[in-house]
Amino acid sequence: MRGFSRRDIHKLADIVMKLSSNIIRLKGLREVVIDIDSSIIPSKGEIAEKTYEGFRGFNPLMGIIKGRDLNLAGFSLFRPGNASPSANNLSLLRKISKYLEEHNPGCYSTIYKTENSFRQSFY
Repeated sequence: MRGFSRRDIHKLADIVMKLSSNIIRLKGLREVVIDIDSSIIPSKGEIAEKTYEGFRGFNPLMGIIKGRDLNLAGFSLFRPGNASPSANNLSLLRKISKYLEEHNPGCYSTIYKTENSFRQSFY
């Protein structure tokens, strides 16, 4: 069995975004909270890179959607294992805002993160 390529991973992320958008629409949500966070994932794949924890893996950035009776990893940005926790935060925020605007008109998001690295990336 072959491993996933970066292209495969991006396609999976797109599918998850579409499913999340459908759930937001079906629940009739007008406001959602997006909690941005990263998580390192161990991997022995060829494209995996050494993480700050010292093992090979990936460090995807995720947008967790929180709303009425909803807690769903709905948006993501694939990153190599050696990515800084604060890297690409703004890119993911733009991606989420654009996607919600295009696919869920009338729904807006309040986006927050509790880590200092995130707040610093805006200043």
